[in-house]
Amino acid sequence: MWISHADTVSGLALSPDRLLLYSISWDRTIKVWRTSDFKCLKSIEGAHDDAINAIVVSKDGTVYTGSADAKIKVWKKNALVMTLQKHREMSLWPQEWHGEDLTGVGGKTPRWLVIGVLTAGINGRGTE
Repeated sequence: MWISHADTVSGLALSPDRLLLYSISWDRTIKVWRTSDFKCLKSIEGAHDDAINAIVVSKDGTVYTGSADAKIKVWKKNALVMTLQKHREMSLWPQEWHGEDLTGVGGKTPRWLVIGVLTAGINGRGTE
């Protein structure tokens, strides 16, 4: 059975083993699909308080989502394990994943994360 999102799908990410596909949407949900038959295995309703705009999956399967609610959320085994709220603009547009480092931008501000910790950011005046 195909279970669609209620609003625009804003991102997709594959699990490292390529067995799962994650979809995010402006409807504030994360859906987990089995790639062999595209069956929806899980729908996380209200995953964020606003449109979800970014998703990235690390090598160990940890899922990071960014939203217009100015939060980055960290998920393991489809359960929320951490919320990063130190963001004034749209949280995360992932650019690259390098091992434990995640590079992304939020609004006008490039940001660097290491294992879920905001380590630095750049604004118009230099480093935050």
